[in-house]
Amino acid sequence: MTGDVVVAVPGKKFDASALASLAATGVDELAAFKHVERPKEWNVPALKALFELIGLPPGHAQSLSQGKDDAIGLLKSAWLRHVDEPVQARAQIETGLVFWGRPLLSMEQSGALAAALDRTKSFLEGLQVFATAGALKNFQHDAPEVNSQRLGLDSMATVKSLAAFAAELGPLASYLALAEAAMKSDHAWVADVRAVREASLSQLSDATICSSAAFRQQLKRTLTGLKRSYQQAYMSLHTRARLGEQHERRRAALLADGRWGRLGKLATVELLPVAQLREVERRLDALRVCGALTAQELESAAICPHCSYVPASEAVGPPASAVLDALDEELDSLVAGWTSALIENLSDSATQEKLGLLKPAAKRLLNDFVKTRQLPDDLGDGFVEAAREALSGLVRLVLKTDDLKAALVPGGTPAAPAELKKRFDEHIDGLARGHDSNKVRVVVE
Repeated sequence: MTGDVVVAVPGKKFDASALASLAATGVDELAAFKHVERPKEWNVPALKALFELIGLPPGHAQSLSQGKDDAIGLLKSAWLRHVDEPVQARAQIETGLVFWGRPLLSMEQSGALAAALDRTKSFLEGLQVFATAGALKNFQHDAPEVNSQRLGLDSMATVKSLAAFAAELGPLASYLALAEAAMKSDHAWVADVRAVREASLSQLSDATICSSAAFRQQLKRTLTGLKRSYQQAYMSLHTRARLGEQHERRRAALLADGRWGRLGKLATVELLPVAQLREVERRLDALRVCGALTAQELESAAICPHCSYVPASEAVGPPASAVLDALDEELDSLVAGWTSALIENLSDSATQEKLGLLKPAAKRLLNDFVKTRQLPDDLGDGFVEAAREALSGLVRLVLKTDDLKAALVPGGTPAAPAELKKRFDEHIDGLARGHDSNKVRVVVE
């Protein structure tokens, strides 16, 4: 049908826009054909509204009414551009438009937009039958009904704007969310990023603000500034917490230092506070090396891709390079302290009897050590074995700091100095009970 006639059967009329209904009508009903009639006059106001709705000049409606059908092709092209948009917008609503971990639309807003999109989808799909000038002559909608579909088009524009906003600024916000999780909660940068997040999300409660180019540009500048600030802060913390390449060589040299070997051998002497050595070893082992991080890598990753440094999960202490210096000094202190402890206990009257029982070579090693007050250059097994044997008569008791604290101030209650001294003496007496106090040596751990 070209739209030149209208077929009438009892109770129905079929024009060019009702071809599908005509094809579905039974033969018996069509056999009751009454007559044909001329189509009604052009509904120019409604067609003007239609052309304007889909973005075409409304003057095409007048041209059609005058027998010019050039606008049919334009109408088809515009229809093809628009007919899938409500479906796409509906899918975006259902998937969820999220920015900085929060939906850009409330439940009520999503429902209202979806309803408007569904109405416009049905309307646009119904335009498919108006593919000829004759069919458009039988356009059944009036102008107000056509204009009411603008709400659906506006809804599509809103969803497009929100989707574009999330696509443009979402990656920045996601980066900042990861950065916030990586930082300690009391860091000044975290307060800044939280303030910006709350302020921006409160403004976005009005969905139309996403279409404001000025707002988007300003927010992008703000988020980019926060990203730069984070990168600077993170790089500074990373440098503090990790040893660089120049410090890695120092660490390797310290690990190979001969003092470790001397202390390791002396650690077999039960009297010495081995826990001190183990603590130094633990702290040295905890020092991590990472000098590979670059500012460019922080553009795409919020944490170091080499060592996965997360400030929030590591205690803030002195710079790693300073810890390395301190450990070097502590090794000297351990050697000096253990040397003094050995000299003091080997010189004690409680060990003199043991010294007299040693073999001459072993006795000479220990006497030379006490006299020179220096460990032998070659700390062989003979010296260590002699020291263990000479000191074997001493009783080693461990005083744990937690136990001492509990004994001195039970429950954290204040105490006078005299009371503290009394409690201390009682605690030490309790430790030494059952042993010869002259042979007891207390080691603090």
